[in-house]
This record gives sequence, C-alpha cells and structure tokens, in this order.
Amino acid sequence: MNSNKNSYYKNSLYTLITSGIIIVCSLIVGLIFGVNYATSVEPGKLLIACVCSVLISTLAIFLFVGFLTSFAKAFGIVLLICHNVLLSTALIILVRIPVSDTLVMGYILLVSITTAFALLSTRNYEKLDLKKEDIGQLIKSSINNSIKLVLSTSVMTVAVLLLCMIVASESMLNLVREFLVMEIVIVISYLLLQHPVICYVSTIIKRNRKPKIDKNVENQKIVKAVVTEETEQLQDGAKIEQNNSEEE
Repeated sequence: MNSNKNSYYKNSLYTLITSGIIIVCSLIVGLIFGVNYATSVEPGKLLIACVCSVLISTLAIFLFVGFLTSFAKAFGIVLLICHNVLLSTALIILVRIPVSDTLVMGYILLVSITTAFALLSTRNYEKLDLKKEDIGQLIKSSINNSIKLVLSTSVMTVAVLLLCMIVASESMLNLVREFLVMEIVIVISYLLLQHPVICYVSTIIKRNRKPKIDKNVENQKIVKAVVTEETEQLQDGAKIEQNNSEEE
C-alpha cells in the first residue's frame, strides 16, 4: 500500500472518529436537554417514520446499485448513507434546530443525493483494478471531474428550498434548516469519505472473492495432461523395446 493510500485512509479514519465523537456528544445533549421538537406529531411516531423511510430507501438503493453496478459499491454507499444520517441527526440535535415532520422528507433527500453523488463520481471504479491504481491520484481526478456539478447541485437544491420557504409555511422553514445541515454533511462526506470508503470496501470484497474458473481452460489443461502422460508412456515403451532389441 503506497503513501497516498495510507494518507487518504488515515484522513478518512480521523473523519470517522470525529463524527463518532459528535454523535456521542449529541446523544448526551439529547438525553439531558431533550430534542427541540416543533411538530404536533408524537416523537415516537416521528422517530418510527424517519427510521422506516431511511431503511426502506437504503434497501432500495442497495438493490438498485448492486444489480446496476456491483454490490461492493452498493455496500460502500450504504455505509456513507448511515454516516450521513447519523451525523446530520447529531448536528441537528446539537445546534437545537427545530425537528418537525418534514425531517422525513429531509432524510429521503439525503439518501437520494448521497447516492447520486457516489454514482456520479465512482462510475468507472468497477472497471479498474483498485489494488494496482494510485488511489490518491484516482480520488483527486474523480473529485476534480465532478466537484463543480456537486457544488452546483447542492446550491440549486438549497436555493429551491429557500424559495419554497418564502412562499410556504413554517414547516418548510424547518425543512430548510434541517436540510442545510444535511447538505453540509453530504459535501464533507463527499470530499473526505466517499472515495476512500468505496475504494477500500471494493478492494476488500474483491480480495475475498474466489476467482472464477474457466471450465474450457480447465478441460484443456486436463486433456493436455492426459496427452502428455500418454506420450511419455509411449516414449518409455519405445525405449524399453529398443533396449530389449539391442540386448538380443
């Protein structure tokens, strides 16, 4: 593993550790001060709705990406979605942003945009041998090729939500606040985690996968071995007959 791989994987590990610390702090704040709910929906029902929406959409994304490209990439995207959901929830609790029933819509947007960014910037990964590629250069080129589209998409999404906030109700204001946090998490995850995580997961899965055996090649090897053995036997027999004839 070269130095570029080590540096990117170390930075990703530090990012995950930082995210874990933030999530633990948010749990402490939530337990002590509670969550800033701004909805008539019961907290238990809202929690169930959020969890179900994330699980169903994540499962659908896993199956779609798995059959479309590879299950290695699908598993990496699922890990990114879990990170973004947990970190976004933690920041919303820490910053005390009002939580309303629009949070369900925010999570669906988060899952969709995380998946779209991952598919956009890693579309050529399944064609490459990631163990032989320069991971650092690969990540830099992928980010450089899609960073403008990622930033423009993020800005347009936030702009549309802000426009809806102006012409809509208080619930849309809560959605904009919640999604602003989610969008920040998505961009940070895209820059620091997405490529190293997908590269690492794809490399590990391909390393543990048993190589496919070409039956035609195997049959050719068997036939060649049989022919070679018969040839050697014929040659040995010819030598024995020659020696017997010389002795006579």
